[in-house]
Amino acid sequence: MVTQQFKKHMNETDPKKIQKLKDDAARGLINHMFFESEKLTGCKVSQRS
Repeated sequence: MVTQQFKKHMNETDPKKIQKLKDDAARGLINHMFFESEKLTGCKVSQRS
């Protein structure tokens, strides 16, 4: 899934869009880390509102 998104946007040249894509990727990675942490510990990780 990640590779598909990078390939889909690899020709993007607009700096603002590139920054948004980077932010989205970082957010997705953080969400994945929370999910995996919850699976491993069995505890819900509290997120800020």
